Amino acid sequence: MSLNIINTPNWRDDKNTKMFSSKIPTDRGIIKMIILIVIAILILSYFGYNIRSLVNSPNTQDNFSYVGGVVVDVWNNYLRIPVTYAWDFFINMVWNPAVHNLMNINNGQPPTVQLSLPTMVPTTH
Repeated sequence: MSLNIINTPNWRDDKNTKMFSSKIPTDRGIIKMIILIVIAILILSYFGYNIRSLVNSPNTQDNFSYVGGVVVDVWNNYLRIPVTYAWDFFINMVWNPAVHNLMNINNGQPPTVQLSLPTMVPTTH
């Protein structure tokens, strides 16, 4: 006979399932950004700036080329290895186990953490 440490007779109640099924708004701020871009273009046009000539000018092209080269160099020489390591760690240690547990919960099974908890066995003296 074993006793479960966690007293969870019905661990999949309505509160938990509502938490996972709540809809997260994804369109927040997109319309605002579009409006701000349109306003910025109108302001630049009002003051006489030609965006096409600014983008196509040799100075702008040279600046973008330089910045792009620096970004690629920094990525390849300094950031690629630690960022790739951190990403792989996150995927293997956080994301995949979380998805696996959420699929277990969705299928009516307990999470793997609950399955691996120690159980207390009463001793007789």
